Amino acid sequence: MRKDEIYRKVMNSFMFRVDRPVQFMGRMNDDVNMYVEHGRRGILLMTSPQLRLQQQVTQQDAGGMTEAYVDLGTYVKSFYSIMYAPSCVKVSELGTTDRRIHHQVVWKYATPKILNESHRKARVLSRITSTVQQK
Repeated sequence: MRKDEIYRKVMNSFMFRVDRPVQFMGRMNDDVNMYVEHGRRGILLMTSPQLRLQQQVTQQDAGGMTEAYVDLGTYVKSFYSIMYAPSCVKVSELGTTDRRIHHQVVWKYATPKILNESHRKARVLSRITSTVQQK
């Protein structure tokens, strides 16, 4: 690959501490289910742009889930994540020439938002209580 060539194939690779086990959920697409669930719980995962893995061509190496993905296709694989998190994972198309069904995580629905301190529950409840008492 040339230096000026952009390689765009994103595959998940994770590094974890052995003293902090991580649960992968589901039979297929368990990596997607794991990082969506972590996002839903507000658990941070980090991407390091200084690291890059050169992924082999998809579904060419034997082992792992390759046989299941080849037999069932990306439709079944993608729907495992949609069934796991229907509020934030949807069906999408992937590819430019060989288009196929794939999952898409809609992150604005998947992760909690950080609210201003003024919206803290205790303050809201005390305002409601004082307003009711004033009437």
